[in-house]
Amino acid sequence: NYCIIDALRCQELLVKLSQINNYREVASIAHVSLFDSHYRTNRMKVRNLLDAYAFKRNMVFSSRVCENIEKGKYPGAYVFPPEKGIIMRRPVTGLDFASLYPSLIMAYNLSLDKVILIHEEADIAEKTETFYIRLSFIQ
Repeated sequence: NYCIIDALRCQELLVKLSQINNYREVASIAHVSLFDSHYRTNRMKVRNLLDAYAFKRNMVFSSRVCENIEKGKYPGAYVFPPEKGIIMRRPVTGLDFASLYPSLIMAYNLSLDKVILIHEEADIAEKTETFYIRLSFIQ
């Protein structure tokens, strides 16, 4: 009986916070299933968005990982010692989507309950010099 009540409370919390609607929107935008939008990583969603963007522009690329990875040592190979410091002529980036969005959310205190959608409320916030960030999206 306890497990049923616990599961019911989780469901009520999801409904109250509109999480299911959020997952549906993410699934629709990122071209993934509802299950994937909840349980899978952001990397998959971003990759699907990039695939869709490229496809609309008649570009196709593969995001499959090559399975023919050769293992072993090769005779005569020379490994250069690493250079210390930042090498600006050939920068290398790492795309860590898993920690990017939580970091931005914490840095700018972003949450759905802080969004101002009514212009009058935004004007009041501006007049009272409340710190806010105005976002506009171009489609």
